[in-house]
Amino acid sequence: MRRYIAVFTASALLWGCVSAPVTVAPPAPAEEKKEEAASTSEPAGEPQFNVKLKKPSVEETTTKIKSERPKSLKEARERASEKLAAIEKKKEAGGVRKKAVTESAVLQKYQSLLDLPGTPEARKPEILLRLAELAYREEEGALKKSYEEGTEGGILPGDRYPRTIGYYRRLADNYPKSEQALTAMYNLGYLYSEEGEVVLSARYYGKVLELSPDTPYATEIHMRMGEAAFNLGQYKEAIVQYKAVLASKREEYRQKTLYKLGWSHYKLDDYQTAVGVFSQILDDNAPTAENLKVETLDIAGKCFLEWGGVEGVKKYLAGREAGKEYGDALFRKLGDLYMEASRHADAVSAYVACVEAYPLTPSALVMEQNIITAWLALQNAESANGRRQSWYDRYRKGTEWDAKNGEALGAERDKVLEKGIRLAAVYRHSRSQRGEGAVETAIEQYERYRELFGVATEDGYEMANSCAQAYKEAGKYRKSVDLYKEVSDNQEFTSHRENASYKRVEVLGLLYKEDPSCLDEYLAAHWRYVELNPDSALVPKILFAAGEIAFEAEKFAEARSAFIKLSEEFGQNPLCADATERVARSYFRENNFVEAEEWARRAKKKKPSEETLDRALKLISFSIFKQAEEAEARGDLDAAARHFFRMVDEFPEGEAAQIALYRAAEDLRKLGKEEKAAAVYKRLADEY
Repeated sequence: MRRYIAVFTASALLWGCVSAPVTVAPPAPAEEKKEEAASTSEPAGEPQFNVKLKKPSVEETTTKIKSERPKSLKEARERASEKLAAIEKKKEAGGVRKKAVTESAVLQKYQSLLDLPGTPEARKPEILLRLAELAYREEEGALKKSYEEGTEGGILPGDRYPRTIGYYRRLADNYPKSEQALTAMYNLGYLYSEEGEVVLSARYYGKVLELSPDTPYATEIHMRMGEAAFNLGQYKEAIVQYKAVLASKREEYRQKTLYKLGWSHYKLDDYQTAVGVFSQILDDNAPTAENLKVETLDIAGKCFLEWGGVEGVKKYLAGREAGKEYGDALFRKLGDLYMEASRHADAVSAYVACVEAYPLTPSALVMEQNIITAWLALQNAESANGRRQSWYDRYRKGTEWDAKNGEALGAERDKVLEKGIRLAAVYRHSRSQRGEGAVETAIEQYERYRELFGVATEDGYEMANSCAQAYKEAGKYRKSVDLYKEVSDNQEFTSHRENASYKRVEVLGLLYKEDPSCLDEYLAAHWRYVELNPDSALVPKILFAAGEIAFEAEKFAEARSAFIKLSEEFGQNPLCADATERVARSYFRENNFVEAEEWARRAKKKKPSEETLDRALKLISFSIFKQAEEAEARGDLDAAARHFFRMVDEFPEGEAAQIALYRAAEDLRKLGKEEKAAAVYKRLADEY
């Protein structure tokens, strides 16, 4: 509506609802030419209607009009372009103001001429057409100004072209057989459509077709009438009009008309016919068809939602060569529509059918996620996780899908696959822990995850820790130990450090029972725990356990390392006295009786339990006795006697004291100290 074409009688045919009305103007009447010529001596805008002029006959005027008509649409457009160029040139030369004044004056002149009692009826259609054109220019100019000033809200629909429509109505209704009537009727159809008066628009378009079935505007009129009927919900009438458009074989109308024709059948619940119409768009490989294919797929999907469903789409695509180009999009659209309608089971069927039929489709990732959403909405976690497990074989690196889509969608694929396998592994593991499945299934998912994503992320770190636990539960201790070590030694993530290092010790204990050759690794794991978790409350317990294991394996030096560290660094710990006693015992087992006695006495001072105290006292007693025997063995009988006497003095009770006293007397006798020996013998007899 932003341009007009004047002077010629055949107007350019414009596509779409935003084109301007056809503006056909006959040559100015002879009176107009004379009056304009006389305007050099009269004030502008005041034509002289009393000038006597020789009027041309109707036949002469008609012949002139016909001779000046363009011979083709191309010629009409060229004339319009020339006229518009002339107008622009005049504007640049500063003639805008003069033009505006002249047009207003001319409109008044034509109105006066129309109202003049002596104006012939044969001239009035021309005058009305000219008035309509001038009124349109003014009203269109006012609209443009309102848009520029932001006051367009004050102009309501129906009030934009009142004078223009009025003039065209007088022409069309009062002079329907005039040559100008068709132009008026066509423009009324257009203007009423702009004003939202679809009924009146269709009425005047229909009159054009009644009076001139072969008009070059027939196709456009059928299209506009079809649109009007569609908007009014008169779908059967819309179908008639759209079919008339298609019958014209005007290619520029074809795609849009097919789209609206299919919609009309859809509105009438004739889904099968609608699909057949939409197929003509979907199967068309012409570039012009691409613009409508997305919308067409949408409505085609709605048709299958009501008619045929997933099986209907399968039958529709079977043997359809063109369907290979859009079949995946159609399946997906159907699945999306099912999801919107909360028909989750049907949505799963649609998405699965799509992935099976088009396994390499780029949209597979989106549909796979929708499948999971639908299964979870159906509270079927088993099926959801079964689907997640299938992603490894379908989409990982190295698959056919990856070869086709990996470059563009690799990052998105990794994100989807990472989450899917992770959740599948956790689900399977939790099921196995409840006794509802084999833990090996969880391990398989954990290992797939580790293969693809490693431990580089926090989620990967979590998965490694869980996988280690799964291996333990499966009795695969070596795998469990190695993974726990990997987790505990991780420098970037530490949330499972303490637990993993402890679990490593625990699982190594189980492995040690099966394979004693891992003793050194078992002991090293204890020390690694202490190293990694120096502030842990479990350190004393770990040290004591390491000492006990080493002691049982007769690795006394290693045992003492653990016991002494515990004794010296954790003096207030309840295990401290036992650890000290274990140091004494380890020395005793190595025949280091001096150190054994020393550490046993330390244990005695640490407020041990009765059992530990009893063991410490015995160690002291035995260590002293052994020191005496060692002195005897090296011939130092005097030292031997002193040790025996120390033992008897500290531990006078029991059989050992009697033996020690007897051995001391014997040593004295051998040294030639008969009197001292006799005294000891007497003491032995008196006290024991």
